[in-house]
Amino acid sequence: MAVVDDGVARLIDTLSSAYVSELPAARTHPVVVDTAWSSTAVDFDGRLRILRATRGGPGESSRRHLLEMNSAINQLVG
Repeated sequence: MAVVDDGVARLIDTLSSAYVSELPAARTHPVVVDTAWSSTAVDFDGRLRILRATRGGPGESSRRHLLEMNSAINQLVG
């Protein structure tokens, strides 16, 4: 899970540094997606597979990561 921990931390740092507050709403989402992709594109698939591979449903760590990513995105576009 350390690989996922690192990826989530990198994604949250990248999203935290994005600046979209003065953009029109139509441009906000593409900037968020491009920003997130730029921080995770190289190994996103592998990290996502690890995050989703928990048998029997996501574990506590997976839930925490998903909530952290959701919170970072909501802060950026909310």
